[in-house]
Amino acid sequence: MSSKGQVIVPKAVRDARNWLPGAEFLVEEVEEGILLRPLRPFKPTRLEDVIGCTGYGGPARSLGDMERAIARGTFPSHQSATAPDVCTIFRQRTISVAT
Repeated sequence: MSSKGQVIVPKAVRDARNWLPGAEFLVEEVEEGILLRPLRPFKPTRLEDVIGCTGYGGPARSLGDMERAIARGTFPSHQSATAPDVCTIFRQRTISVAT
């Protein structure tokens, strides 16, 4: 620790966490010492402020519609010959973890 109370965070840690110069942290005292928590670069957001920001312009879907779509995979318009079906990947990973 410097005479000004500054602590150097090793470069490998900064790089791994993508902490750039000027990053701000909340310092919490814990039983083992201190804990540095990076302050969020964005203020807290409410759902009402961001709903609809994905650009979806189709009709509103009910929870039932979404559950049925998930159960059968994906909507055909969202499938790609080059990209695997997300639901298929999830099922494969679930099966491999379960066995």
